[in-house]
Amino acid sequence: MHSNYSTKGRIQPSPATNKGSKKTPSQLVKDQANGRSVVDQYSKPKIIQHFNITDNSIYADSTVDIDQPLFKAEPAVIQFTNYEPLQVCEQILKLRNKDKVARSVKIVPPDSKLFQVQPCKKAQKFQSTAKSDAGFGGANDIDNMSCRVAPGMEISYTIKFSPEAKSDYSYDLMVLTEREKFVVPVRAVGCRSMLDFPDILDFGQVPVKHVTEKPVMIRNVGEKTTKWRIKVPAGFELSKDEGILEVGQSEQLVFKFIPQESRAYRDEVILCYDQLEAVVAIRGEAHNDNVYLSKSHIHMDPTSITLYSHQYYTIVNKSQVPIEFSWRAFATDKEENEKKSRLNMQLSQEEAEERAVLEGQEHNDSGDESLDSDDSYDEAELQLKQARAREKAVATLQRKYQGIRKAVEDDPMLFQDEIFTIEPLEGKIWPNTEITCCVTFKPQGPYHYSCTAFCNTTCSEERLALNMTGQGKGPQAQLSLPE
Repeated sequence: MHSNYSTKGRIQPSPATNKGSKKTPSQLVKDQANGRSVVDQYSKPKIIQHFNITDNSIYADSTVDIDQPLFKAEPAVIQFTNYEPLQVCEQILKLRNKDKVARSVKIVPPDSKLFQVQPCKKAQKFQSTAKSDAGFGGANDIDNMSCRVAPGMEISYTIKFSPEAKSDYSYDLMVLTEREKFVVPVRAVGCRSMLDFPDILDFGQVPVKHVTEKPVMIRNVGEKTTKWRIKVPAGFELSKDEGILEVGQSEQLVFKFIPQESRAYRDEVILCYDQLEAVVAIRGEAHNDNVYLSKSHIHMDPTSITLYSHQYYTIVNKSQVPIEFSWRAFATDKEENEKKSRLNMQLSQEEAEERAVLEGQEHNDSGDESLDSDDSYDEAELQLKQARAREKAVATLQRKYQGIRKAVEDDPMLFQDEIFTIEPLEGKIWPNTEITCCVTFKPQGPYHYSCTAFCNTTCSEERLALNMTGQGKGPQAQLSLPE
């Protein structure tokens, strides 16, 4: 055999996923039962090394593409299923010459005691042809696994598998041609993982911003304990995204649909287990429901300075679900996030300024301390003391601004105004009911005031605007003396 050829295979775990094709959970269970899921993982032969074809053959040109082996392996994956320990199983591997000239091929004998490769009886007639050929480095390299195959013809081998236990086994069988070394995967699946899960999750029509729950059962119908993981898209939540199921065990999961826009949602949930993936269609349609304000504009009565006046309105819920409302200072989430971003930028600037002041003070203090220091401190101890003090001050400053930033992020941005107040600012309204709210006007001068608050509520994509206006009155006095 050619000196560049490696004669070692690999025992390894079964490779990753079936990402090339999307399958539903029921299709994946079916493919696991008949072994199809393993075959789908190897859609293209894996070439691990190329050789100089002129070193092994007088035919340098080939009609086979360079990214394809000269021989086609049938089947592409040698698979063993439904076996028992210490029972010898056999599969036939055929290698067909795809080129237009005769080519040599060799299977490297497995270095694992679990697998054996033997030529079929029909292939014995090729051995004399192989021994008379000088390819593959001469007659000294010819062995029982090597032969020369005519164009379009095939050579067959028997793959024997002797399992020690009903476990999963994986081996890469090395096949050498005159141009490349490629792999024929050998996979033995002892106990198969299979999870029963719905193929479609349909929430139907739901009100926008309303949390809709859907309980789902996941059940282990396979032959071994299986660890699972689920990825959900944006707009959906899951009560538990990973877990472990024993054989025959089931568990209830709760999916939540929280649409923020009035539109149709179409997406995919990914169910992962045993290095496989199943795709679950998830869908729902969000719509605005019948929730409104009894007034969109409130004009307050003229009110004297330091006094206050009231006006009342109602929030009406004519939907079939309970709603939650809160009065906000901004019309959209985008405006709220922009405000928080500006605040965070301002905090970063303030933190940088305070740190610069702190470093300046430390520099001055270090100079004064070096002048006042006596022989009890040497230079190294003084620098160490200053470094610890600086680290402590910087850590305190960082904790301070971390707390402020968290407060900014957690701030719901409720409505706040010195002139107009709304009560209550937030609450819950049951279906087919309403709640009365109060607007208080307290002017601080003889001016005209105007303000807008936005009600963020379930069942309405857009926030409901409430415009409030009022006129402040100054002192109303005149002299009683006649002119």
